[in-house]
Order: sequence, then structure tokens, then C-alpha cells
Amino acid sequence: VEAEVFWRFRAGTRVVVFYQDDTVWHERYILAPGHRAETYWIVTPDDDVYEEDLQGRSPDGPSRVREVPPGIRTLPNLRTSVYRFREAMTDANLKAKVKVALREHEETYGSIASLADFEVDLPSGGTVGKTHRGTRGLQPSPGERSDLEMSWCLRLGQTSSSEPQMAHSCETAAGFGVSLSQTIRDAWIQERIISLTSVGPLPTAPADILGIPADTTAIEADDQGAILDKEKGKEEGQTGGDNDARTLWVEYDEQGERHREWRKVVADCVVHSWKDWPHEGPPSLQFALKQFGKIGGDPRLWFQLWLRRHHLAETDRTAHEVRTLIEALYLGGVYDQLNLPALAAFEAIGRRLQTITEAYAASPGNAPEWHHARLFTGVSSPDEIVPQELRAWAAKRGKDEVELIQARSKIKEVRKLLASGESTGSAAEDALPGPPGGKGGNRGGRPRKTLEPGIMKTTDGPSPGGRGMGPDARPRGGIFPLPLLQVEARRLGLSRRCAQRQGRRINHIRDANEAIEALNWMAGASVVGDVFRPSCRQQEVLDRVEAACKDALSLPEGVTAPIPQEAAFQELLRGASVYEAAGTTLAPFKLERVSLPDSVHDCPQVADLLPGHARQYLEVPERMMRQDIESVCDVEPYWDPALRSSTKQYKGLIEKLHSIGYLNYTLRPRARAGMFFVKKSDGVRQRLIIDARRANALLAQPPPVRLRTPEAFARFEFNYSSDDLRQAMPGIVGLSSWACPTSKMHFTACDSPGGCRSCSVWIRYRRTGLDCKVRSSMALPLRQTS
Repeated sequence: VEAEVFWRFRAGTRVVVFYQDDTVWHERYILAPGHRAETYWIVTPDDDVYEEDLQGRSPDGPSRVREVPPGIRTLPNLRTSVYRFREAMTDANLKAKVKVALREHEETYGSIASLADFEVDLPSGGTVGKTHRGTRGLQPSPGERSDLEMSWCLRLGQTSSSEPQMAHSCETAAGFGVSLSQTIRDAWIQERIISLTSVGPLPTAPADILGIPADTTAIEADDQGAILDKEKGKEEGQTGGDNDARTLWVEYDEQGERHREWRKVVADCVVHSWKDWPHEGPPSLQFALKQFGKIGGDPRLWFQLWLRRHHLAETDRTAHEVRTLIEALYLGGVYDQLNLPALAAFEAIGRRLQTITEAYAASPGNAPEWHHARLFTGVSSPDEIVPQELRAWAAKRGKDEVELIQARSKIKEVRKLLASGESTGSAAEDALPGPPGGKGGNRGGRPRKTLEPGIMKTTDGPSPGGRGMGPDARPRGGIFPLPLLQVEARRLGLSRRCAQRQGRRINHIRDANEAIEALNWMAGASVVGDVFRPSCRQQEVLDRVEAACKDALSLPEGVTAPIPQEAAFQELLRGASVYEAAGTTLAPFKLERVSLPDSVHDCPQVADLLPGHARQYLEVPERMMRQDIESVCDVEPYWDPALRSSTKQYKGLIEKLHSIGYLNYTLRPRARAGMFFVKKSDGVRQRLIIDARRANALLAQPPPVRLRTPEAFARFEFNYSSDDLRQAMPGIVGLSSWACPTSKMHFTACDSPGGCRSCSVWIRYRRTGLDCKVRSSMALPLRQTS
């Protein structure tokens, strides 16, 4: 009884203390009883160990002391923050600090005999000391609670008076003071001894025995016992009160208002696994709450960052919806102080917010994509009456049926190949000579079928005109049709790497056959190419096709992976849109980068290069014009911004074109045109482009041109008269049947007759100060420019 009254806290107990000259609570761990009444050895979050008076009214100690029961992180109604330990205390750390406290106590007071029997409550739930209870989980408060309705304690160490009516001061465990006479005090001690020695509980309340009408409204409830009972009920699955899993301990700011910092909301929130959780998929709100703190600090700041990220205005409908959801999450954690991840309503709010965020993140700069909204929100549609197990079973069954159909189709293909192989073998046997000694011109063997003149035997039957061919024959005359390459038959039982190499070879041969079939089709061959022995010229073509297929699979320097199909398609379409559209190779004008010839004064005349039927259009330019002159094109020519706005740069370009003989001048232009520049293949040089859409609208439809087939180009054969020409065309080989002149050809720089220059493209003119000659029938125009 003396030890219980002398030391109110057990070693290992966690308490929070408040000092009169401070604004926050401080967390402490009791290590051992001190030398005097209500003094204890404690350890602080700063790892300091010293002795302190914890009776609550000492001028050298804290003004208020409250015990924190095991399993409770923060006491309710503290109304301010707590300076606590960074990490939870472990059994090993607590034992080490207790040893330090005992050593300090022995060095200070010389003996620890009075501390030999005390016990230490460990954070894990056990105890160490003279007796080992070996309990786990939540520990009871120091000393079992009495069966009395209220616990009373007397202050020991005071001098007892011999006068019966002398009043003695005593107080309740809650700090409520009363006065008892000596007689009443002796009676209370007697009953208290009976209760503690387990002789039997008192039949009635101590107030009835002592004859004192206790004022129950003035005595506070035992906070420690009430919290312990609630915590035990929570462990047993009961919810309600301040320990509900759906709520947090209520905290207050310096003005006494309900407020909890957002980082503390995230730190105190925990996820609970409810058996009847209404949402599908994993809980996601806890992750979103953490991301709010990492990215923006709290949900409101994150909302402002998200609006700027997607260029949304404050008045946008989506912005109003997201702001409402953010406010619900923010107030639920900061003011209501709820355990947000454990509430299904806030999980629904979080999933709606995540759905909007994912829709805008999936298509930056475009309209949001909502194809995952149904999965995020978990909203069911009327079509979802099929269970997931049935869908999985049907998908597996359909896959098996598809594999069966593919296997049957492969068997059919193999049978066709075997049948064609037998027919090819029989045809080859017919072509072989018979054994010697046979009768007739056949000289033995199978009898040959006599074909009519001009008919050759093929695997598909005779073909008139000599275009067909046998298995070992080649077409008569020309290169086309080209024979196909023999596809290697797949072998079974190979290792994984051997099978991969065989697959690559087969794919390579198939690619080459596709190219050969395309060449045959372009050549206009009436017979589809088959597998037969090629001629020498055909073999050269086949070798080039195979080499080209291999080169197509090799990656350029600096490229580590093949270009995706979408990227390749975009590259092909690059620059094909309108001039001012995005994604083109449009380049700003730089005169030193414009790719121009040194001079075009000596370029040949177009009339000298064209045949007679084409020269008539140059001699009479009106033949190229439309008959309906009334149709006027309303296209505005595009000009480079630098040339349009800078007279100096425009003058420099005109002087450059004039110096190389690129310009002619007239007084009566038929149409206006613009000039701009695009990047060349090296990305540095620029190509001059004339926007001649208005002039093209005045010209009639040109006559059709019949292009040559690949067979015509395949017949080109060159004689290399110099090493320069050989290096310029290294891939063209053959014999001499068409000689290529070594002189430089100017097909891209030709001069047109003067009569059709007025039908050509004309750029606008500014006064540049050039000394230019004008033909007698023309005059130089001075066009007003804006």
C-alpha cells in the first residue's frame, strides 16, 4: 500500500507533461522511481535522462502530467501539439535507458536497495523485474482498479494529530481535495487495507460507510481507466466514441479551434480492411493523400498546380467539380479529423478525383479520355450480368478453338505443298533422259507428250505465247517474270536458338518473294512467278533483291530499336500538310543557308530537250491555259515572315537570284506567288520553295504520261568512261548497250522561251536598285507592297 501511494506511475509508463512557460506538451518515458515522493527518472525525445518531480504542482517540474495508456498514440483534448519521440520506443532501447537511470541513481544517492523490487512495463506488453507476468497485448493500468466506485489516496509523510477532530487533507486520484477527520481517516484506511488484501470487497460505497455525501459532479472520472476500457472494447471489435477506427483524436490550434496539420492527417490515417468493403480493387485514397503532401503540400495547393498543368480556367466546369472534391477531402482531414482511408464515402470521392486526373493525363493538350472511368469508379452498367469466371472460361475456350482452326489450316497447306511437290517431281522426271538403249527418239523412260509449237509446259498447264516455263526452264527473252526463292521447310525438334535462326531465314525469304512478286506485277508479267532455275541476269536481280531486304532490316547508326509503325507514318507525312500547319520542315530564312547553284546562265533551253509533240506547248503557251478564265483562285500565297517584313533581307535575296541569272522580268504577270524555305535532309541547308498555287490554277490539266516499267529500267546498261561516274552510280552494273554522256546534264536548270514566261510563276517585286534588262515587248513592273 505504501509503494502504490508513494509512486503513482510504474516504470515504462509513457506520459505527457506541460510546463507553465511552454506552449506544447512533451512526451516522457518513466524509467525508475526517484529518491523522493512523486519524483521519477525519465527519458526525453532528445535522449536526456534525469530525475524530475511529476506530482504536477512542483515549481521545478511540469504543471500538468497525464499518462498515455498503451496502444494510444495521442490523448484527446490536449488542445495543442505534442513534442514526441521520432521513433517508437522498443524493448531494447527502454531496457538500456533503465540501466542508465539506475546507474545515475546509484552514483547520486549511493544505493539502489529501495529499487530492487520494482518492475518495468515493456512497450511490447511484457514486464521485467522481480516477477515476470509474460503477458502480451494491452497492459492494465498500474495496479488493478478497485471495486470501489471511487479511488481515494491519502498523502503520507504528514504528522498525524492526536486530536480526533483534527482535519487531515486528502485528495482523489483526479486531484479533487476533501477534508477528513482523524476518525474518518482511520476508518478509511481500515477498509482500504481490507480491499487491497483481497479479504473482500466493501459492500457499499465508501461514502456510505464514512458518512460523507460525496459530490460526484465535482469529482472527475478516472481518465486513465476510462481510456483503458474504451481501448479494450476497440480491440474486441466494438466501435464508437473517441476510439472509433473511422475517426482521429481531435486536435486544436493555438486559438483553441479544431485544426490538424495536413502532414499529421496523412501520418495518422491508416487503411482498414473491411470484409464488406463496397468498392472493387485496392484502396487508393491513402496513396492520393500522400501524393498531395509530396507534390503540393496539401490538396488545395495541389489543385492550383493541376489547373496550371492542364491550362484550365477557374470558371471551367471540371475545375468546379475538382475543387468541390478537394474541399471535401481537405475539410474531412483538417477540421473533421476523420480517418479518411477507412471511410467508403471518401474512397468514392478519391476515386472520382483520380478518374478526372487520369482522363486529362492520358491525352495532354487534347480532349480528356474517359475509357477507364468505369473501372476507376466501379460503376456497374446493365450489361454486366455475366460473371468474371464465365468470361474467363469463354475466353479460354475461344482460344482453344482458334488454335484448332489454325492447326487444321496448316495441315491443309502442308498437303497442298506435298501435292505440288509430287507434280513438280513428275514433271522433272519427264524432262530427264531415259536409260540408254531405249526405243525411238525418246531413248527410254516415260513417253513424252508432244506439244504444239509455241506452247511450253508449266506446272499449271501449258501457256500460249511461250510465256510459261517448266521447273528448270527460264522465260524466253527478257528478265521478267522473275522466279521466286525456295522457302525452307520448317523442321521440328530443333532447339530454341536454332528454331529462331530458321524462322529468321524463312521470314527473309518471304520478304524477298514479296518484293519479287511486286516487281513482276509492275513489269506487267502475265504469268505469276514460280520457283524455277533463273538465268544469269535474273540471278543478279535476285541477289540485289536479297541484299536490299537484308539492308532494310539493319538499323541506321545511332538507332537502337526499329522505328514504330506510327512514328514511321508520321515521318512519311511530315511536311505534306498546308505550309502554315504545324509539324512541317518549315525553316526561317537565312540567306547563307539557301542552297542555290553558282550560275544558271549556261543552262540549256527546254525546247532543245523536248520532242516535237511536247515542244508545241512551249511554242504556243495558250494551249496550256484553261478555257474558263473566269475561274479565279482565291488562295493567298504564303511568304516567309522575314521576307515579308524586312526590306533588307528581301533585297539581299533578289540580288543573289539576279546575280546567278535566276530571274526574268515582265510587265504583265498572269499570277502572283510567294516564297518560303524548308530544311533539306541535313537539317542545316535550306531549299527555296515557290508557292505557285494561283498560277497552277490557270493551267489546264496536263496530258497523261505513261511511265516505264521496271523492265525498261532494268535494260539500262552503262559504260563507265571515268572513275567519277563509277563512284556516282556504284550500284548500276552491266554491259554496254546504252552510253551515258560524261558531260553535266542540266535537266533541273533549264531556260524557257520568252513567249511562255508570262505564264510562269511570278513573285512580287520591290524597288531594289538592280540594273536589269527588260525585253522590248515587256516592261518592269513596280508593285505596291504593304
